[in-house]
Amino acid sequence: MNTKNQIKTYATLIFTIMISATLFLSGCVEETPEDNTPPNYYSFEEDMQGWESDGTDLSSPPINWSIERSSDRATDGNNSLKFYLDNMNDAGKIWIEKQFELVANTQYEITIDYDFATSDFGSFNLFRIITGASLTNPETYDDLTFQDHTGNNQQEDIGYTWLNKSFTLTVETDENGTLYLCIGVWGTWETPRTYYIDAVNISFDKVSLEDIPDVSGFWTISYYDFMGNVTKTENVTLIQNETTITAQTTNETLFTGTLLKNNLPSPDNKTEFIITDCDFGGLGIDYIFVYNETMMETNLPLCENCRPAVFTR
Repeated sequence: MNTKNQIKTYATLIFTIMISATLFLSGCVEETPEDNTPPNYYSFEEDMQGWESDGTDLSSPPINWSIERSSDRATDGNNSLKFYLDNMNDAGKIWIEKQFELVANTQYEITIDYDFATSDFGSFNLFRIITGASLTNPETYDDLTFQDHTGNNQQEDIGYTWLNKSFTLTVETDENGTLYLCIGVWGTWETPRTYYIDAVNISFDKVSLEDIPDVSGFWTISYYDFMGNVTKTENVTLIQNETTITAQTTNETLFTGTLLKNNLPSPDNKTEFIITDCDFGGLGIDYIFVYNETMMETNLPLCENCRPAVFTR
């Protein structure tokens, strides 16, 4: 074999050895698994993960309460948050809250999902669950959103049961983009109770303006008596600036509200969109159901002994 062929043979051998070694080593190296943890997921294993405890209506008389990490029970890891409320004033409300910085002037559909441990059984003397969002730091009853009851759906005492709770709400941020989320319990019976929360998962989905109906233009409001007879009609103009809705008559502004996706609990989930902050000058209206771009309805009557008012065009 000549020198040139020998060099070629040695080079091929060395190359083969290098490739084999690389393949062998790659098989020995453990691949790093993907991190599938959601970006806003909290299991409270090491600390409170930025959540703070708060409460209201905890005096007259002063009552004992606490929110702290506990190893009593958990669904993810070894720890959860323990909520204790000695509700002897029949009004206490305690919760955890966390501040989020989002895009300003943007509508979000927010889902708050978590595991909730309760020993409450039966249908009577149940507390209420607090889960909601606020543009300002929640401090009082009016800043809170009350959801489901705290019962474990059992008719006898079986101890603690873990339940999954999931609530979706729609919120539009203001010019600051700051939003506060809170989770807790409202004591509605004079007794001490303890609950646990774990595996909190929160998702923020922007609502596209393309999905929001166009309700701008001229409408007729029909007012009804309790028999369903029309007692009065009124012409109104709705001015729509993205999600802000202003209702004007010839003489006055009836309201300036916000058009939101409807994530209200049953039976108020009958339409995809609602208009909020539409109280008609203090007449007690919470929202207007938007059935489509030609029909809407107030959630409550605009007078005693009558039916909700209907918008048509």
